Amino acid sequence: MRLARVTHCLYYYYYCCHYYCNRVRCLCVCFMSAHENDLARIVNKTFALYRCSPLFDFGAGLKKTTRREHALRRHLAAQLHFDPGDAPSMETANRNRDGVPYKGIVLSTRFQPLVFPDWPSGAEPIEITIEVSSYSKNMLPMHHIILLPSLRSGLDLPDGIASYPLILVKSASGVGEIVVHWLEKSMDCVIRPFQIPDHSLNGFVETWACSLLDAPSEDDPPIRLFNSRPSAFQALELVYHFPSKGNINTVAISIHMEELSKMLTEARVQRIPLMEAIKSHLMTHMRLQVESLTLGRMGTPVVYLTNEGKLKFIPNGSKHRILQITKDLIQLAENQ
Repeated sequence: MRLARVTHCLYYYYYCCHYYCNRVRCLCVCFMSAHENDLARIVNKTFALYRCSPLFDFGAGLKKTTRREHALRRHLAAQLHFDPGDAPSMETANRNRDGVPYKGIVLSTRFQPLVFPDWPSGAEPIEITIEVSSYSKNMLPMHHIILLPSLRSGLDLPDGIASYPLILVKSASGVGEIVVHWLEKSMDCVIRPFQIPDHSLNGFVETWACSLLDAPSEDDPPIRLFNSRPSAFQALELVYHFPSKGNINTVAISIHMEELSKMLTEARVQRIPLMEAIKSHLMTHMRLQVESLTLGRMGTPVVYLTNEGKLKFIPNGSKHRILQITKDLIQLAENQ
């Protein structure tokens, strides 16, 4: 009992230090956001994609944001059987009202706007950051949910209603699902997993692969991360799934930049889509007919995207391409 009490006291001490550090960090963000590139916050993370209908009662303002953070913290704590981290004293910081020991603690919940360079929308992306600590099992401490706003110009919505058609979720242990359900309940919206249709994924191959052959400009710097190196993967990767279950389920095809450039030149000469040139090349040189197969994943030196709605931006990709891919996905979520 004494050891357990000491453990809970240490967690409580850590929470207090963490709380005040977060407040200082939030103040720093206000001063640094004009100079920092928040686009890096969506790089080198594997996100699950969700589509979202308009959110009600999603107004801005410090008071509303604070109430929203507190409500989400309490909801997470109730669902995970964690200490909400706002206990009035150390005596009640280790058990709930029924006397049942907590399984962990919710250290923080934050709603903060992100500043993307050259962002066309009047509304800014919003990141929900959640930090938790489990007392007994290994659990991802940081969880990120990013709401991306509508790109439609002149979108006139009533007061208190906001349009964030695309949501990126980087989470584990059910935390992301809890936040999604909380958003649906508290904001009176509908959120569903966003699966990419086959024709849309093929279309992205066309537009994104063609842009890879453009020479980088001086005003399009790569999005660098600390301790990251330029990717050695410089090719277009296509992963196809076979419809029937057999010994071979998938086939992965890598087309290097030199070969891709030749295919693009051939496609422009014949005035056909790039994907048609790729399929013709595969049939001619590999006797592989992919017309009846499902394109399950595409990969470039900038991004990976699957038809099941998994997205990952590769470190050191160009700012312009990351922004364009993000806009393409928002528009697809809006139009479906």
